[in-house]
Amino acid sequence: MISQSETISEKEYPGFNNYRAGYITFELGSVFMALMYFIVSFLLFQGYRTENPRLCKPWLYWNYFSLGLFVSSGLIVFLVLAFRALFLEGLLLILIMGMIFSILLYFVFVVQRFVTEITE
Repeated sequence: MISQSETISEKEYPGFNNYRAGYITFELGSVFMALMYFIVSFLLFQGYRTENPRLCKPWLYWNYFSLGLFVSSGLIVFLVLAFRALFLEGLLLILIMGMIFSILLYFVFVVQRFVTEITE
């Protein structure tokens, strides 16, 4: 995508030619988030296997951060959609993100309970 940026159509990626740095920064952020999830998930697995709560806590802290980022980015996108008179699309986005958030929060509660059981 970066090596042949002149061949990217405006229909596929709207505003790419005007905001190349934004697209690239967003993709690098996504790669960083995925890499961090991989690392802390490995620590969580190792902490579960050895029943060491210190190895499980980085996964919890990273998920607290990423859930906060998830909620704030969802609210920002909702506000942008609402100001563009796409209120129903914004409500659909909030509904879908709410379901995803509740599933992710359930995982956090399960790991948090496991960590408290180990430490007692």
